[in-house]
Amino acid sequence: MVPDRSEDTVTVSGEAVVPAVPDETRFHITISAVRERSEEALQDVASRSHRLDALLDELGIPNTKRATTGVAVSEKRDWVPNTDRTEHRGFEAKLSVDVTIDDPSVSGRLLQGAVEDVGAFVDGPRWRLDPGNTARFEAYREAARDAERKAKTYADALGLQLGQVRSITESPAWSPRGHMLAGAARTVAAEEISIDANLEFAASVTITYAIER
Repeated sequence: MVPDRSEDTVTVSGEAVVPAVPDETRFHITISAVRERSEEALQDVASRSHRLDALLDELGIPNTKRATTGVAVSEKRDWVPNTDRTEHRGFEAKLSVDVTIDDPSVSGRLLQGAVEDVGAFVDGPRWRLDPGNTARFEAYREAARDAERKAKTYADALGLQLGQVRSITESPAWSPRGHMLAGAARTVAAEEISIDANLEFAASVTITYAIER
């Protein structure tokens, strides 16, 4: 809808932030090893990947929720202190796996097992909201109500009447997500790990109303 430029209008923005329950929780897990020979590095990573598979089986995470995203082997070189040269340190093998869980209650055990038992690096958790998540629509409604309240406040303050809606423009929505990193040196008890999403979904809208004098 395009506003009629011959009439008086007021344009306001409405915003809302509502709590949301994530539909998915994702982890990116990396297993790496540096050994003198590339074959040895690969064998180390393969052995630990089997331990990761066993952990995921134990947690009831199906194969359809796991995806190997990369396998690499490369020479490992480090800078020599106080020089401008690098030195051969061996060969590094890496395996990366993306894991998606529907039950966030197993996040703590997954994090602990991957770090302590597998010796992996864990990037996550990261949360996702489905397009149909109810929090999205509640945020849209609240943003529209916020815009209407603002418009009425402006009109009332100036002794005017708020008329019909002339245009609605949605701004890009955003969803802040928690983020956590864990390295192989981390040691905690599973019951001490509490991973709460505390996720919020935000919506913003711009609405133009006619003004009646």
